[in-house]
Amino acid sequence: MSTPPRRHLFVAALVRALVALARALPPAVAVRAGACVGVVAWALSAPLRALGDANLARVFPHWTQKERARTLRACARWLGAAGAEALAVAYGQRHPLACVGVSPAAREALAPCPRGIVLATGHLGNWELLGAVLAALGHETHAVVRRPRNEGVAGLVTSLRARMGFREIPRGPHAALHAARALRRGGVVGLLCDQASDQSSAWVPFLGSPAPTPLGPALLARRTGAALVVAWLHREGPFRYTLECARVDAGTDDTVTMTEVNDLLGVAIRARPEAWVWFHTRWTAPPRPAPR
Repeated sequence: MSTPPRRHLFVAALVRALVALARALPPAVAVRAGACVGVVAWALSAPLRALGDANLARVFPHWTQKERARTLRACARWLGAAGAEALAVAYGQRHPLACVGVSPAAREALAPCPRGIVLATGHLGNWELLGAVLAALGHETHAVVRRPRNEGVAGLVTSLRARMGFREIPRGPHAALHAARALRRGGVVGLLCDQASDQSSAWVPFLGSPAPTPLGPALLARRTGAALVVAWLHREGPFRYTLECARVDAGTDDTVTMTEVNDLLGVAIRARPEAWVWFHTRWTAPPRPAPR
């Protein structure tokens, strides 16, 4: 067994220290501290600032540079605060359903199904807290995830998710099998579908531009007969969210289905752009057609 790189050991130790600090602080203070950590991390990373600015300029071309910078700063604050809120839930300092309002319509959309529910979501609102809410509503909840390469961080994240009541299904050759088994038990299988993936993808419009979009949610729902639900948490303030969700018909064309999923997520992102992660390469050049 190889020794982890020193950088991995340092990062894992830093993350564990931040988690311990957040756990020691009163939850409200931890959220404010998390927001400050997010802003500092954003300020120190010029490449991420440039990437976020380019993404915002693509989606909101009429915005000034100052408006984009203000939104990215708010995004960084939200990321840090959302992480602290998730930690408070994981360690029992807050109950998920005390933080999230669940309307009768949302409960109906998430009503148990004999063949389970495929839940498509994005890096929007607080996706980790969303898993805890689903578990608190009584669903056997699983999340298909890409584990961090840093094993020290990966182990910590896995344990925190278990504390929040949901389990991981690592991406890989056996992920579909484990997901199908969970669905047959009537469980919920959540998939993040708003970032480029090395899994089966198609070029689907996302926030106005074609983007490589994983077909997994549509494919899994179609093949298993599970219900397909798009869901996210709308953040209204510290420890105050609303669960938003809608059912989507998983038809025979997975690309058409994921276009509807992307449209729903896109409306939510445009309404609250500071609550989505802009710091990644979402749009790339489509592949050129092969010469005849």
